[in-house]
Amino acid sequence: SGRHAVPGEIPATVERADKLMGIRVNDEAGQHLGNVEHILVDLNRQRVMHVTISTAGKMGVNDVRATVPPMALRPGADGESLTLTVPKENLAMIPRFNPIAWADVRDENFGARVYHYNGATPYFASSLSAAEVSALARQEYY
Repeated sequence: SGRHAVPGEIPATVERADKLMGIRVNDEAGQHLGNVEHILVDLNRQRVMHVTISTAGKMGVNDVRATVPPMALRPGADGESLTLTVPKENLAMIPRFNPIAWADVRDENFGARVYHYNGATPYFASSLSAAEVSALARQEYY
């Protein structure tokens, strides 16, 4: 007995984290943007908070780590990659992850920026107003 699909519901896509590490990330046109480098888990809330993508200069800058919420990625059509669903004009604004400053990614203000620039509402800021989330998102951490 397993879970049966509900008509109209998108079936779950479950992968081991180790299989996702290093997986290719493409834009919606199929162009290579980089590879998954980190999957950051909010252990208290039992959710994936961010995914970092090492861009290797693919997003118009030198090797950086772009940080996106998990809902900004979907399985690629080839089954061997992920597709970043962020509009191309927003790519340059995606918050960058500094691996030396791990405290930043634990900060909900940084998280608000990540979700804001990817057009998503942060799950951890449900008690904040849209204006408060937008104000947090505009703060600089670099």
